[in-house]
Amino acid sequence: MTSSPSPEHPKTANTNMLVIGIAGGSGCGKTTTAINLAAALKKNDFNVLLIDTDSNPGLTQVLLQPGEVAEVTLTDIYEKLMEARVDGTPLPDANMGKKISAEGLEYIPCDVNLGSLEYMLNRLDIQDPATLLKSFIEQQTEYDYIIIDSPGDFDQRTINALVASDEFIIPIVPEPMCIKAVTELLPNIDMVMAQNPDLTLSGILLTNAQMRTNLTKRAIEEIRDSGLPVFENIIPRATAVAGAPVQGKSVLATDPRNAAAVAYDNFCNEYLQLERERY
Repeated sequence: MTSSPSPEHPKTANTNMLVIGIAGGSGCGKTTTAINLAAALKKNDFNVLLIDTDSNPGLTQVLLQPGEVAEVTLTDIYEKLMEARVDGTPLPDANMGKKISAEGLEYIPCDVNLGSLEYMLNRLDIQDPATLLKSFIEQQTEYDYIIIDSPGDFDQRTINALVASDEFIIPIVPEPMCIKAVTELLPNIDMVMAQNPDLTLSGILLTNAQMRTNLTKRAIEEIRDSGLPVFENIIPRATAVAGAPVQGKSVLATDPRNAAAVAYDNFCNEYLQLERERY
């Protein structure tokens, strides 16, 4: 059974918005988590914006409606941000590039060209390049949450995402040696915290879990014994999760009674409760 939290923003007393980075390696459920967390927050009457920062733009490919083209993407926004930093031109409009999915999720799409961000930053010798995305996000005033889906590679795309974030979530698949991937990521996070010392790890989210296998159970035990914060709710492996992107929606919209949909709903409730306690 799920219980709906009251639609009260946990940071209302401090700020008007909370920015969540979704970080981790490839194939760990980052995009699925970003979309379903956004859908669950929207279900609780929060205003949410998704930002795709991956040049292999899975989130964009899921949320674009049939026949729709992303004519303006995060790449274009970064180009405007770099122009503003170099030439003193105005920052891009806060609404630049925004689109709405079939489910009603608001998002900023990405494209393959953002893969050259590192090259563009070096060519233009941008000062303080890690804060570019943050300067754009700081213009957003209408959202309770912004969720940033970052790429699997730890480069300027991910660094910008985390410097712009208040906190981050690491989704991982509970398999043998999975904790190794997390511990390898954390030193990079420490480098980011030099630019964003308030960045907080909200927790590790276990996703795509085959709950009946002993290997999965041992991996979950290893992760919970790591000393790192781990969410209680676990997202089980389900064919409905794989099928939802075909319809351009979250699994909460396509199959709300599915075990994975219920788990994402419960995870959202757990997340909100933790945020209320923290803030």
